[in-house]
Amino acid sequence: MPDRIDVIVVEQGTQRGIAGVAVTTGDGIATTGADGTCAIEVDPLARFAWISCPEGKRPVGDFYRPLPVSEVVFELAAAPASAGNAARLVQFSDTHLVGAGAPVAAPDLANALDALLSESAPDLLIASGDLTNLGTPAELAELQSATSAVDTPLFLMFGGHDGNAERRSAGNEPPFTLNWEACFGPTYYSFDWAGRHIALWPNEETFFSSADRERKRRWLDADLSLNADRGNTILVIHTPPSRAFIDEMTGLGVSLILHGHWHSMKSFHSNGVTVAATGPLCFGGIDTTPRGYRVVEWQGSIAPPTRAVALGAKRLQPANPERLGPFRLTWAQDVADDAEQPLVPAHRAAPALSGERLLLGGSCNDAGAVQCRSATTGHLLWTADLEAAVRNQVTPAGARVLALAMTGALYSLRLEDGSVEWRANLPGHPGRWLYTMPVCADGIVYAGGKAGIGAYRVDSGECDWYAEIEASDAWSCYASPLITPEVIVLLVSRRGLVALSRTDGRIAWETELDVEYQYAAPVRWGDDILTGSEARRLARLRLGDGAIIWHGESLAGRYPCALAVDNERIYVSTSAGAIQALDPETGREQWRVDTGHDLLDMTPYARGVRSSLASPVRMGHWLIVGACDGVLRLLDPASGEVHAAAALGAPITAPIQPIDETALLLSTWDGRLLRYDG
Repeated sequence: MPDRIDVIVVEQGTQRGIAGVAVTTGDGIATTGADGTCAIEVDPLARFAWISCPEGKRPVGDFYRPLPVSEVVFELAAAPASAGNAARLVQFSDTHLVGAGAPVAAPDLANALDALLSESAPDLLIASGDLTNLGTPAELAELQSATSAVDTPLFLMFGGHDGNAERRSAGNEPPFTLNWEACFGPTYYSFDWAGRHIALWPNEETFFSSADRERKRRWLDADLSLNADRGNTILVIHTPPSRAFIDEMTGLGVSLILHGHWHSMKSFHSNGVTVAATGPLCFGGIDTTPRGYRVVEWQGSIAPPTRAVALGAKRLQPANPERLGPFRLTWAQDVADDAEQPLVPAHRAAPALSGERLLLGGSCNDAGAVQCRSATTGHLLWTADLEAAVRNQVTPAGARVLALAMTGALYSLRLEDGSVEWRANLPGHPGRWLYTMPVCADGIVYAGGKAGIGAYRVDSGECDWYAEIEASDAWSCYASPLITPEVIVLLVSRRGLVALSRTDGRIAWETELDVEYQYAAPVRWGDDILTGSEARRLARLRLGDGAIIWHGESLAGRYPCALAVDNERIYVSTSAGAIQALDPETGREQWRVDTGHDLLDMTPYARGVRSSLASPVRMGHWLIVGACDGVLRLLDPASGEVHAAAALGAPITAPIQPIDETALLLSTWDGRLLRYDG
C-alpha cells in the first residue's frame, strides 16, 4: 500500500474542484484546497479512504473508496435537501434483522420503514446499529434488500450485533467489522446537513482491534474539532455513553448524542449535552414502550427537543366513554396535549393521590416532570421540572412528593407548590436505568434497582446506607421494592429475590429464582410473598427466610406483567393478554379472561400479540383492569364474569387509582386522564 494517496473532489459534470472537503483514511484528516485536491497519509491498517460530505452536496456513488489505491476521485452532485437551515432527522435502531421466516425478516423491516416514512416524512434517516442479529453475509444482504427501496437519504451505522458472527468464530481476533465493511464500507464517518455536523461513531470497542480503536478515536477528535466552533454537532453512537465521555464531547461542540442498544427510550441533559436513547423499530422495547423511532427537528441555530414516536400511534382513535358500568365520566383531561404544560405520563404508573391532589410523573421535552392536579376537576395546580423522565409512580409523603428519575436522581418536592426541597443522586447517576418507584416508611425513603438501592432520610435526603447489588440495572425493570417492617425485598432479574435489612442494607436472605426483567413486582400475602419464577410459574415464599412454599405452573403467559392480591385470590396480568385469578394456597387457576389484540406493539421482542401490562385493582365489589387492547373491564372477582367494558381507543397500561369505593381515576397510554364516579 502506498504511504500516501492523492484525493480529488470535484463538482459533477464540471470537474471543478471543491475546496474545504474533509478527507480521511480512518485516522488523520486532510482538507481539500482551492483546486479540490489534497494528499493524505495512509497507514497499513487503513482499508478505505472517504470524505465528509458537505451540506448541499451528495456523493455520486459511494462516499468511500476501498484501498489500496494511489489516487481517488470523488464527484459531488447538488443536493438541495441538505442545504438551508432546517431539517427533520429520524433515528431508528436495533432492528435485529435475522432472515427469511425469522421474527424480523427483510419484508418486516421494509414494511416498518414504509410506515415510518409515511408517518414522519423525514429529510434524512439514521440507523444507529444492531441492524442485523449476527452480521452474517446473508443477514447483511437482507439488510441491503430491506433498505434498497428507501428514497430518503439513509445513513447506516455498525453495532455489535452486526459483528457477532465474526466474533463468535473460533480463533478470530478483532476487528469483527469486516463483513459489515464488505457491504457498507467504513463503520464510522460524518457529513454536514442543514447547518449541523453529524458524526456516526460506533462505540462497542471490543469489536475493533486495539490499533483500530486508537485510530477511530483520533479520527473522532479530529473530526469534531474541525466543527467544534458550531457547538451543534449531532453524534450518533450505539451503546449508552459514560459521564466522562459526555463531558469530553461537550468540549468538542457536541450538543446531542443519539444512541440505541438498550431497547428503551430515555433522554436527559448533562453538561450542556442532550443524550437520547431510542428503542427498537420492529418489536416492542424491553421497557414496554411501543416499537418506534425518534424525531429530531431543528431550524437555524436553535435545537428543539427530540421526540420519541410510537410506530402506528397516529392510527389510534381515542375515546372517552361516558359510562363504565355503574360509573359515569366526571371529567377528562388530555395532559399530553396541554399547549402550556404538556406531560407524557409514566405509562405503567397509576396516578398517585394525596388528599384532593392528584400527582403524575412522566416526561416533558426531553426531560422529566411531575404534575399536581386537582382530583376534583383535573385542573393543573403546578408542574415541577426534573432532569429525566419518571417512569413509575411518585410517592406522596406527608407534605412532600418523592420522585425517582430514571437517571438515578431522587427528588423531594413540596406538595404545596412543587419546588425542590432536596435532591440526591444515586451512585452511577446519570447512567442508571431506573423504572422503579421510591417506597417510604418511618421517615426513610428507599430508592434504586438492580445495580443498587439506598435508604435516604425523607426530611433531608441524607443517605443512611447504600447497598450495591449488581454491576448494572440491565435491563429495564418496573418491579419496585416490596417494603416490610424488617426488610426491603427486591426482584433482581436473572438472580432471584433479595431481602435487604432496612437497618443497614445487608442481605437478610436470598432465594434463587429464574426471574427476568419483564416480571411483576412481588406482592405480600399475609406472612408470605408471591412472585413470578421460571416460565409460566408463580412461587410463594416465606417472608421470614425466603423459603419456597409452593412453585406451580399456572400462568397463561410466560410471565406475570403485574400481580395483585386480596384475602382470597391472586390476580395476574400476563404477557399473553390473559387476566387470571389464582388460589394463593395452591396457585391453581380459578378463572381466566382473555383480552384482545394490542393496539400498539409494546411486548418486548414481539409484535401483533395480545398482552396486559396493568395491574388488576380490587375496588369494592369489582375487579377493574385495563389492557393493551384499550379496553377497561369491570370483572366479578369471584367468577371473572365481565360486567362492563369500555373501549378508550388507546392502550391502558397503568392500573386505575381508586379515590374511594365510588370513584376512580384512569390514565391512558396516550396521555389522557379521566375520572369516573359511581
